[in-house]
Amino acid sequence: MPVRSALTGTALSVLVVIAVLTFGANLFHLVHTPRLYGKTWDAAVDWEFGSFTPRQAEHVLGAAPGIAGWTFGNHGTVGIGGLVVPAIGVSAGRGPLLTPTLLAGRPPRTGREIALGTATMRRIGRTVGQTVTVTVSGKRQVDRIVGRAVFPNFGQGSFTPTDLGEGAVTTAAGLGQQAAAAGQPAGYEFALLRFAGGPQRAARIAAFRRSMSGTCRAIEEPACVVTDQRPNGVVDYARIDAVPEALAAVLAVLGLAVLGQFIVVSGRRRRRDFAILKALGLTRRQVRVITAWQVSIVTGLALAAGIPLGVAAGHWTWAVFAGSLGIPADFVMPLPLVLFMVPAVLLSANAVAFWPAKAVARVSPARVLRAE
Repeated sequence: MPVRSALTGTALSVLVVIAVLTFGANLFHLVHTPRLYGKTWDAAVDWEFGSFTPRQAEHVLGAAPGIAGWTFGNHGTVGIGGLVVPAIGVSAGRGPLLTPTLLAGRPPRTGREIALGTATMRRIGRTVGQTVTVTVSGKRQVDRIVGRAVFPNFGQGSFTPTDLGEGAVTTAAGLGQQAAAAGQPAGYEFALLRFAGGPQRAARIAAFRRSMSGTCRAIEEPACVVTDQRPNGVVDYARIDAVPEALAAVLAVLGLAVLGQFIVVSGRRRRRDFAILKALGLTRRQVRVITAWQVSIVTGLALAAGIPLGVAAGHWTWAVFAGSLGIPADFVMPLPLVLFMVPAVLLSANAVAFWPAKAVARVSPARVLRAE
């Protein structure tokens, strides 16, 4: 009987299905976990091309219930090694400084320090701790790279926004010249807000958005309060987050087809043995039980080999994918899904084997053994 090929095919099917489901679970985790795509705050107030002073911010933000702290910032672009890199500058307001998620190093503390995205660092061939020539508002300076960061979506008008591994962050003062050059009063262009934790957080964020609607209309920025800053890359992944599950379903069907073929071939090759056993008193029910045990043992061995290898393959694939994007390599194990697969696969395998087993059970000993 083709036991070896059936076992190998089923184990490979289980391995690939588990790996795909594990990758899909981590992709879903990325799409729905702001910290992984760089957002470490709850909301942002963005004036786009306008600006506000710290006193104005204190007047508006300090009176809003639930706001635990904020960080000021400016939009901008910097030139690095012939590249035009979208950038932000941040400055402490109230509470700890809020910056995009850092994968290595620390946030910039002076105008001569900068943190870059992973893709940007690869393109310029630099690492954390090295220096790089940066052009800001037409002036060249040498900055030290003090961190590697993940960037959510920071965009200003039609300018290219930051995106995961593409971007730079420095101090707000370092980019303040660009806002001043545009004829705007001295100040900041956006504020990153953190709300106090607890069950009221979501309600307070929603209430703050409603309270700011008049201010947003006054500055001609209807959506000046932003809570979703998913970068373009993550938005694209959100559109295809059902693809891994669909692929896993197709692979599972192929694996079950392998088992079905195994049972059919096994029944045909062992017709004489079953006929002899039935002539000696074996019942149809016992034939079906033998077939069920056969497919269950093959499936169990395939699960025992395929599940751990599939988890390892999914972990490795996600680590490579996360490294190429320049995001935290956080790994989530879809344990409930993996545990559910064991009984689901065993039941499905026996369901697929039901009709072939029934056909084998109807074998007539007289017809098969006529030539004996």
